[in-house]
Amino acid sequence: RLSSDPTTAPYFQVVPQGISTKASDIMFAILADVFIGSPVSTFSHYIAHTRYALGIGNSYLFYRRNATTEKFETFCHDEECLQHWINMMVSLF
Repeated sequence: RLSSDPTTAPYFQVVPQGISTKASDIMFAILADVFIGSPVSTFSHYIAHTRYALGIGNSYLFYRRNATTEKFETFCHDEECLQHWINMMVSLF
């Protein structure tokens, strides 16, 4: 939906489906100017971890809408959330 929106579409570069691979999609996401991920996606977490390790900064992974202000805001910072996620995954194994 973002790639077809008149406001955001000029900033998108879409990779044709025929040449897209999971590895290339992950690499593009890691190196993108902005990454908006899903907190329930393991790919998004891998991408966020890698971006954080490279010093790229906030990946917009841990955001939610504030019911009072109707604005999106982070509910924890990358380092805090990523470390919590690592601890949770390690405890499962």
